[in-house]
Amino acid sequence: RKQLKDAMARREPDELRKAIAEGQAAGLDKAELEEARKTLAKEEANREALRKLRDAMERRDVDALRDAIKFAEGKGFRGPELNDARRMLEQEERKKKAREALKEAIASGNQEKIKAAIEQGEKAHLDGD
Repeated sequence: RKQLKDAMARREPDELRKAIAEGQAAGLDKAELEEARKTLAKEEANREALRKLRDAMERRDVDALRDAIKFAEGKGFRGPELNDARRMLEQEERKKKAREALKEAIASGNQEKIKAAIEQGEKAHLDGD
């Protein structure tokens, strides 16, 4: 019982799995084991959300960021990485729009459009992206 409570407090998935298995073997109460299983499921979901967020932030990919944020929100993830990913998504969306505007302006050959697109790119911090 103590091992199960300790494992729940530390929220380590491997430790929780082991403690649940040992608790079952020792005949612990189903309610206690269920609480531990819920803790394990929540921790595994949090870790998966964190992994997806970090991967998307490393790639700086708009679609991956959107998907990871949606996944994390759906799992109830509340870590600071979620807000970091949201901020990065906003930045990357601005950059994407600026790139598109720049391509269109260059294709048009219109100097005013090109100048405006360059300014938009500078505001979005494109800097040679």
